[in-house]
Amino acid sequence: MNSFENLSSEDRKRMSYLKSRDDCIEFAKNVRNKYPHLVPAARQRSVEVRVNAMNLDSALRRDIWSVVYAQEEAIFVKHGKRLRAGNTLKAITNRGELGAVAYVVMQPGSESFELLHSLGLGDYTFEAVVLRHQEHFSSDVVEAARRKLDGRQGSDAAGIT
Repeated sequence: MNSFENLSSEDRKRMSYLKSRDDCIEFAKNVRNKYPHLVPAARQRSVEVRVNAMNLDSALRRDIWSVVYAQEEAIFVKHGKRLRAGNTLKAITNRGELGAVAYVVMQPGSESFELLHSLGLGDYTFEAVVLRHQEHFSSDVVEAARRKLDGRQGSDAAGIT
C-alpha cells in the first residue's frame, strides 16, 4: 500500500529512520523545499508507524485503521493541529469496522476523500480498502467504491482493481 518502492535506496533508508509520528512530521517540514517527493512518503510512514503500534491481526483491519490515521494526517495538514478523525471513529464505534467502511463508501464523495488524494494518500481511502478486500463487502459496496475511484479526475486508482 505504500509507495516506498518508488523511492531510491537512499530515500528508503531515510524513511526507515522515522520511528514516530513526530519524527515524520518534523522530517516532512525539513524536506518540503529541497526534496518535495519525500513529503508524501513521510506522511505514509507516519500512518504505518501508528498502525504498526496497534498489532492488528489481519490485513483488512490494518488497512481500515490506516485510513483512520491517514485522515488524521490530512486533518493535521489542513488545520495545522492534531485532531482525531472524529466522524470516522464514531462510525466505527456505532457500526463496527466493516459497517463503517461500507457506510462511508456508500455516501457521496467527501472533502476528506479528495484531500487524501491530493496529499498522495489515495491508497488510504475506504474505497481503496474495499477494492483490495472485495470478499468482505457486498457487490453494491464494491461497485460504489469502484465508481467513486473511477469518477475521480486524475484518479490514482488505476493500480487498484
